[in-house]
Amino acid sequence: MNLLNTVSNYLPAGLIQETARQTGESVSSISNVIKAAIPTVLAGLISKSSTDSNGIFSLVQSASNANILGKLSSIIDVNQSSNAGSFNIWTILQHLFGDKLQGLIRSLSAFAGVKESSAQTALGLSAATTLGAVGTHAAANNLDANGLSSYLQSQKAELSAAVPAGFDFAAMAGTLGLGSLFAANPVVERTNINTPPPAPPPPPYSSHPEPPKKGNGWLVPLIILAALAGLIWYLMKSCNKEETNTTPNVATPVNPTGDTAKTDPKPSNATVTGTVDSFGNWVSDWGAEQTIKLADGTELKVGERSTEYKLYKFITDAGAQIDTVDKTKNWISFDRVYFETGKSVLTAQSVAQIKNIALILKNYPQASIKIGGYTDNTGNADINKKISDERAKIVGKELVKAGAAAKQVVESVGYGPEHPIASNDSNEGKAQNRRVDLKVASK
Repeated sequence: MNLLNTVSNYLPAGLIQETARQTGESVSSISNVIKAAIPTVLAGLISKSSTDSNGIFSLVQSASNANILGKLSSIIDVNQSSNAGSFNIWTILQHLFGDKLQGLIRSLSAFAGVKESSAQTALGLSAATTLGAVGTHAAANNLDANGLSSYLQSQKAELSAAVPAGFDFAAMAGTLGLGSLFAANPVVERTNINTPPPAPPPPPYSSHPEPPKKGNGWLVPLIILAALAGLIWYLMKSCNKEETNTTPNVATPVNPTGDTAKTDPKPSNATVTGTVDSFGNWVSDWGAEQTIKLADGTELKVGERSTEYKLYKFITDAGAQIDTVDKTKNWISFDRVYFETGKSVLTAQSVAQIKNIALILKNYPQASIKIGGYTDNTGNADINKKISDERAKIVGKELVKAGAAAKQVVESVGYGPEHPIASNDSNEGKAQNRRVDLKVASK
């Protein structure tokens, strides 16, 4: 069992988003800190377990007994001093890294381009999740101190391969006193897997081939000029193409049955930023925090690229018109609504956004929306369409339960892998295509 995957599965996307919100950083930046922090914390556990197996066993057992996995939100709560009840994560990190802890925080900060305070918060969250996951694994498999130590030592190879590119873990391991941890499988080797070997030294001058004869010398500059002309033409064409798509972050390809052209629109995710979490969900970067004030006086703090903000602006902007000609326009993706893999069951972190959207609709009773469900192109298209239809209808029903009027959800339809908003050739693109969208039908 890959321990890194086990740890990541305990860290929900919603908590990463909340960490980003509280720290004022982007979701992608916080995700980068976590991607580097988790292997580092595991490296500390592995290193310490080789000399103090009983101590590490007691540490992770305490984390499990304290139900730290159920209290992760307290780690990022600025009002709780990064404690989870009586379990102080910083005492644990001091035990693992000693006086090198602040240096680790600085390295994570520099790697992800975030404030040191933000890196510290993300490190605390990563460490708490790691300890809780390891403790849970040990309890579930009846491991004693020696068994846990053996299991941790078996994870070296996976750990080495998981270090994100750009994070100099080899140097960091040395700084933290973990230099010998990967003696049999150095982290440095990971960076060489996809790196071409150094070019061989040039041969002696006398072995160079003769230059082309004078009569053919015009060919080289001509070829270069032709290549440059082609490159300039391509760049100008690309710029003109981009200028025609001025609506950012709107999933344009979504269409109800009989409500659209049949041609598949080109992916429009060029301006979309985010990352894929451990569950395969696309986690969008919300952007800067905005406050929207609803008709009943309720204030919602949301990101400027969030679903809530886009919906609110469209409903309240008199100049924003519903396009009845090109009905592929003005679709908005839910950015915090997720489902269990292969099912039509909403995850717990989806509740907050559904309540927010319902509240907005409740405050603007003349507004109504359509809902579309979508999948990537993996698997059977008919099954995917069925699942996407079920998911669209579930979201519609939950919106009504949360306070929206039934007449405000005029249609909920699934389209399976049709109308992707990103390329299905990558995990990132597939994650974006697995979505539920909404479109304002009236306002």
